[in-house]
Amino acid sequence: MIDETKSKTHEEQLLQQTSLSTDKIIITSKNTNINSFPKIINSEKKEDFYKATLEFKEIMMIYESAIKMIETKLEVLNKEYKITGQRNPIDSVRSRIKTPVSIANKLEKRNLPISFSSMTENLCDIAGVRVVCEYISDVYYLLEYLKENPLIRVLEIDDKIEIPTQDGYRGIHVIVEVDVYYNKQLYMML
Repeated sequence: MIDETKSKTHEEQLLQQTSLSTDKIIITSKNTNINSFPKIINSEKKEDFYKATLEFKEIMMIYESAIKMIETKLEVLNKEYKITGQRNPIDSVRSRIKTPVSIANKLEKRNLPISFSSMTENLCDIAGVRVVCEYISDVYYLLEYLKENPLIRVLEIDDKIEIPTQDGYRGIHVIVEVDVYYNKQLYMML
């Protein structure tokens, strides 16, 4: 998203930039209609509602932890460049978590059960991090950094720089997996 207070020249520069995204789809629903959210709790007991709410919050917290891990690695790389006086390849970093409505709609669109297990097993874009770079070479440099980092496992790469979309979008979408330790359990998060 471009801040309208920035100059036209800067907006034009941002539109020319490329990005490296550690998620598959970078669309977040901002206007959620609670009535469109499919019912996932088939009980009228408030204890069941509380239990489901807590489970969903825990799952989302694990995804948020995975985002923080990626962002921290990028911050360390950013500081490394500042300390060594090198030109920094990272222009900006943004992250997001899909909303419950967006998750349910995506599962429904794929004719998958709307459940927590279906969500975690079938969707690899619940959490996402976008890194914007000034130059295409920087995007490829950061991709190599992700591939070489022993704490990040690159599972899939979709290079839209090599083959841009019809609307001219250029970027590399990467699906990664990181380990998150939560509540005395180790989770491998996509």
